[in-house]
Amino acid sequence: MTTATSTVRPLRDGDHVVQFYDDDRELETTAFARLADAMASDDAAVVVIATPPHLDACRWVFVEAGVDVDRAVADGQLRLLDATEVLAAFLVHGRLDRSAFDRAVGDVIRAAGARRPVHAFGEMVGVLWAAGDVAGAIELEELWDALGAQLDFSLHCGYPAALMAPPSAAEGFEAVCGLHTEVLGQAPAPAQPQVCRHFVQDPRALESARRFVADTLAAWDLIDLVDGALVVVSELATNAILHGASPFTVSLSHDGSGLRLVVGDRSSTPPRRRAPDLERHGGRGLHLVDTITSEWGCDRVDGGKLVWAELAR
Repeated sequence: MTTATSTVRPLRDGDHVVQFYDDDRELETTAFARLADAMASDDAAVVVIATPPHLDACRWVFVEAGVDVDRAVADGQLRLLDATEVLAAFLVHGRLDRSAFDRAVGDVIRAAGARRPVHAFGEMVGVLWAAGDVAGAIELEELWDALGAQLDFSLHCGYPAALMAPPSAAEGFEAVCGLHTEVLGQAPAPAQPQVCRHFVQDPRALESARRFVADTLAAWDLIDLVDGALVVVSELATNAILHGASPFTVSLSHDGSGLRLVVGDRSSTPPRRRAPDLERHGGRGLHLVDTITSEWGCDRVDGGKLVWAELAR
């Protein structure tokens, strides 16, 4: 067998990571490998609240990494808990009970962290979303955030990516991304933009992206750049949806003299200009971007590409 190796940076206290995964192997090489690395290198305590198949996969990854799972469980360094059973402990008449959550989850984190740093994985949110309780999943993310404000630990949440595919998931998807410090398994984004938003692969997400850009520029008092920025984000996001067949990110940064707008998607194919056809609609998008921006370009990155544009005041 091949040992799963984490492909992302080590966990830190205060991290609240969300991963949208297409298959279980992705969890093994990111979430579970991360936890195994933390246990081995930092002598950390690990709490895993997952479905039974994922508990088995996690156990396998830990064993392959050289962790004595039975001993870690006996010592209290590792807790492997069934997500449905833990959920049942704080779901009261179908509603999340904050006090019961603190007893069912908070007490586990406190006990695990008595002697060691704590890193947790949870997919109760994914279980709720899959059951149709999107509001409950978002509320649970907020309960985790509130617990994180009281206790030092990191949390890695997991959602099947297919749950975010329907257009009806767009608003909830945006809310979930906004409640996390890092998003894995979606479109890439530049490092440390001033603001960044994630969007699903659906033409109706274009209006949300345009509204995000307009609202942000208004808050930054960059009203003179709104019209051009809306054209640019519309063209680049449309390319991501139609040609990249991908969800996308929109990131914005400014320095007073202008704006940097970046659209990320999961396709590595760079955008290319097409000769305009006067008898057809379309094909003019990048020519418009050329006209409106002072400079634009495309950078290939892990997981896809970032198409950036500079708009001068």
